[in-house]
Amino acid sequence: MREVKKLSAEHLKKIWATANEIHLTKDQLKQIVFESVKEESISNLTPGKAVLIVARLNELRKEYYSKQKKSKLELLRYKLQKRSYSQVMKAIEICNEIKKAGKQFDLDQFAQRQYNKPFDLLTRAQAAKLIQVLLVIRSRLLSHS
Repeated sequence: MREVKKLSAEHLKKIWATANEIHLTKDQLKQIVFESVKEESISNLTPGKAVLIVARLNELRKEYYSKQKKSKLELLRYKLQKRSYSQVMKAIEICNEIKKAGKQFDLDQFAQRQYNKPFDLLTRAQAAKLIQVLLVIRSRLLSHS
Protein backbone atom coordinates (compact mmCIF):
# COMPACT_ATOMS: atom_id res chain seq x y z
CA MET A 1 0.00 0.00 0.00
CA ARG A 2 1.32 3.40 -0.98
CA GLU A 3 1.76 5.94 1.81
CA VAL A 4 0.06 9.30 1.25
CA LYS A 5 2.26 12.29 2.00
CA LYS A 6 1.04 14.65 4.68
CA LEU A 7 0.59 18.34 4.10
CA SER A 8 3.51 20.42 5.37
CA ALA A 9 3.18 23.32 7.77
CA GLU A 10 4.46 25.64 5.04
CA HIS A 11 1.61 24.65 2.72
CA LEU A 12 -0.94 25.23 5.47
CA LYS A 13 0.58 28.62 6.32
CA LYS A 14 0.53 29.66 2.67
CA ILE A 15 -3.11 28.59 2.25
CA TRP A 16 -4.30 30.38 5.39
CA ALA A 17 -2.19 33.49 4.80
CA THR A 18 -3.53 33.91 1.27
CA ALA A 19 -7.09 33.23 2.41
CA ASN A 20 -6.77 35.80 5.20
CA GLU A 21 -5.24 38.33 2.84
CA ILE A 22 -8.35 38.29 0.66
CA HIS A 23 -10.67 38.10 3.68
CA LEU A 24 -12.06 34.60 3.12
CA THR A 25 -13.93 32.95 5.96
CA LYS A 26 -13.15 29.39 7.03
CA ASP A 27 -16.33 28.18 5.36
CA GLN A 28 -15.51 29.99 2.12
CA LEU A 29 -12.05 28.44 2.10
CA LYS A 30 -13.50 24.97 2.71
CA GLN A 31 -15.91 25.53 -0.19
CA ILE A 32 -13.01 26.49 -2.49
CA VAL A 33 -11.09 23.39 -1.40
CA PHE A 34 -14.08 21.16 -2.06
CA GLU A 35 -14.82 22.75 -5.47
CA SER A 36 -11.17 22.63 -6.53
CA VAL A 37 -9.98 19.22 -5.36
CA LYS A 38 -13.06 17.48 -3.89
CA GLU A 39 -11.65 17.30 -0.35
CA GLU A 40 -13.82 17.85 2.72
CA SER A 41 -11.00 19.00 5.01
CA ILE A 42 -7.98 21.20 4.49
CA SER A 43 -5.88 18.99 6.76
CA ASN A 44 -6.55 15.99 4.46
CA LEU A 45 -4.92 17.67 1.48
CA THR A 46 -1.87 16.13 -0.15
CA PRO A 47 1.02 18.40 -1.15
CA GLY A 48 -0.05 18.17 -4.79
CA LYS A 49 -3.60 19.22 -3.99
CA ALA A 50 -2.29 22.00 -1.74
CA VAL A 51 -0.37 23.43 -4.69
CA LEU A 52 -3.61 23.50 -6.69
CA ILE A 53 -5.40 25.27 -3.82
CA VAL A 54 -2.62 27.87 -3.53
CA ALA A 55 -2.81 28.48 -7.28
CA ARG A 56 -6.59 28.95 -7.05
CA LEU A 57 -6.21 31.31 -4.08
CA ASN A 58 -3.61 33.32 -6.00
CA GLU A 59 -6.11 33.71 -8.86
CA LEU A 60 -8.71 34.93 -6.38
CA ARG A 61 -6.12 37.25 -4.85
CA LYS A 62 -5.43 38.86 -8.25
CA GLU A 63 -9.16 39.34 -8.77
CA TYR A 64 -9.53 40.81 -5.28
CA TYR A 65 -6.82 43.40 -5.80
CA SER A 66 -7.86 44.27 -9.34
CA LYS A 67 -11.34 45.10 -8.04
CA GLN A 68 -9.94 47.44 -5.42
CA LYS A 69 -9.31 50.62 -7.31
CA LYS A 70 -6.63 52.78 -5.86
CA SER A 71 -6.71 56.49 -6.25
CA LYS A 72 -3.85 58.23 -8.03
CA LEU A 73 -2.76 59.70 -4.72
CA GLU A 74 -2.55 56.25 -3.08
CA LEU A 75 -0.49 54.94 -6.00
CA LEU A 76 1.84 57.93 -5.76
CA ARG A 77 2.25 57.41 -2.01
CA TYR A 78 3.12 53.77 -2.56
CA LYS A 79 5.69 54.62 -5.21
CA LEU A 80 7.28 57.21 -2.95
CA GLN A 81 7.55 55.00 0.13
CA LYS A 82 11.07 54.94 1.41
CA ARG A 83 13.12 51.78 1.18
CA SER A 84 12.26 49.06 3.65
CA TYR A 85 14.39 47.76 6.51
CA SER A 86 14.74 44.39 4.77
CA GLN A 87 16.08 46.16 1.69
CA VAL A 88 18.71 47.92 3.81
CA MET A 89 19.75 44.63 5.41
CA LYS A 90 19.91 42.84 2.05
CA ALA A 91 21.99 45.63 0.49
CA ILE A 92 24.41 45.66 3.43
CA GLU A 93 24.73 41.87 3.27
CA ILE A 94 25.56 41.97 -0.45
CA CYS A 95 28.04 44.84 0.05
CA ASN A 96 29.81 42.85 2.76
CA GLU A 97 30.13 39.89 0.39
CA ILE A 98 31.58 42.19 -2.27
CA LYS A 99 34.08 43.53 0.27
CA LYS A 100 35.05 39.97 1.24
CA ALA A 101 35.78 39.32 -2.44
CA GLY A 102 38.49 41.99 -2.15
CA LYS A 103 36.76 45.03 -3.65
CA GLN A 104 36.25 48.29 -1.82
CA PHE A 105 32.59 49.18 -1.93
CA ASP A 106 30.47 51.86 -0.28
CA LEU A 107 26.69 51.52 -0.54
CA ASP A 108 25.93 55.23 -0.11
CA GLN A 109 28.50 56.28 -2.70
CA PHE A 110 27.07 53.73 -5.13
CA ALA A 111 23.51 54.97 -4.52
CA GLN A 112 24.72 58.56 -4.88
CA ARG A 113 26.29 57.70 -8.23
CA GLN A 114 23.13 55.94 -9.46
CA TYR A 115 20.37 58.16 -8.05
CA ASN A 116 22.09 61.31 -6.72
CA LYS A 117 21.00 60.52 -3.17
CA PRO A 118 22.13 58.20 -0.38
CA PHE A 119 20.62 54.74 0.00
CA ASP A 120 18.43 55.77 2.95
CA LEU A 121 16.56 58.28 0.77
CA LEU A 122 15.79 55.88 -2.07
CA THR A 123 12.25 54.79 -2.76
CA ARG A 124 11.40 51.11 -2.50
CA ALA A 125 11.50 50.74 -6.27
CA GLN A 126 14.88 52.45 -6.54
CA ALA A 127 16.27 50.33 -3.69
CA ALA A 128 15.00 47.17 -5.38
CA LYS A 129 16.73 48.12 -8.64
CA LEU A 130 19.94 48.96 -6.82
CA ILE A 131 19.87 45.60 -5.02
CA GLN A 132 19.47 43.84 -8.37
CA VAL A 133 22.58 45.62 -9.64
CA LEU A 134 24.45 44.66 -6.47
CA LEU A 135 23.47 41.03 -6.99
CA VAL A 136 24.90 41.13 -10.53
CA ILE A 137 28.13 42.70 -9.29
CA ARG A 138 28.43 40.08 -6.54
CA SER A 139 27.79 37.19 -8.92
CA ARG A 140 30.42 38.47 -11.37
CA LEU A 141 32.98 38.87 -8.62
CA LEU A 142 32.31 35.44 -7.17
CA SER A 143 32.39 33.75 -10.59
CA HIS A 144 35.86 35.19 -11.24
CA SER A 145 37.18 33.97 -7.89
